[in-house]
Amino acid sequence: MMGLIKRAICQYDIAYSDETTVQVLKKPNKGVKSKKYMWLFAGGPPDQFAYYYHYHLSRSHDVLLTFFEGYKGYIHCDGYPGYDALASRSADIVLSGCLYHARRKFIEITKLSNAKEGVAHTVVAFIAKLSKIEEEIKTISPLDRLAIRRKKAKPLLEDLYHYLIEMHPRTYPKSPLGEAITYTINQWPKLLTYLEDGRLENNNNRSERAIKPFVIGRKGWLFADSVVGAEAAATLFSLVETCKHHAIEPYNWFRYVLQRIPSCQSEEEVEALLPFNIDRSLLSER
Repeated sequence: MMGLIKRAICQYDIAYSDETTVQVLKKPNKGVKSKKYMWLFAGGPPDQFAYYYHYHLSRSHDVLLTFFEGYKGYIHCDGYPGYDALASRSADIVLSGCLYHARRKFIEITKLSNAKEGVAHTVVAFIAKLSKIEEEIKTISPLDRLAIRRKKAKPLLEDLYHYLIEMHPRTYPKSPLGEAITYTINQWPKLLTYLEDGRLENNNNRSERAIKPFVIGRKGWLFADSVVGAEAAATLFSLVETCKHHAIEPYNWFRYVLQRIPSCQSEEEVEALLPFNIDRSLLSER
């Protein structure tokens, strides 16, 4: 079933990716305190959107290369260099950056200062205007959305970029502000990707929202006892979050599917049980 979810994600041309740490106690040749990772991949057509959690002992770009092997399309992501390594291997992959990751760095600076204006405040104000545009156009068609972005958002982005370039040499490179400006300038080509296709977003919030339940859960259960446990958690989170995305009660879905999947005779029968394919009327049966 996980293989079918992965296929649904990779056959579409818009995907999302993120990762977070997880502690696994019984990992061969790895200390308890060594970092391991829970990766999140998401995507698929709107009516078949799915989440795929994947445990791995490293944050290596090899994880991305393996999952997205043969993939063609856009990937929403943050500034982790592993995504650049992935895109450099394939001309068919285009990275779409997260404007809110950049915003977060400037927000932190405004919190540290008692001033009510400054470079960080100006950048945050620019991004607020861009966010307002997205809020206003989120219910219209992708083509109309793209046209409005190019008319309204593109000039704002150009003004923001020129402002950052102007402020860059005036800022100490190792200061929080200098690092925030440098990060944003380095990410700039990816931050403009959403101007290419109205289906894209100017952030990676979908991934962050999906990884949050795992992060919150981790605060309660703290660690996985073994690799098997971490992999089981990845499977459960994948299925539960995909159910939730399609407004399906996970308990009802699991109850129905676990009773019927042993008798499935073909991949097609299993595929019909996926949360985004299943006949919802069947889930209400007692």
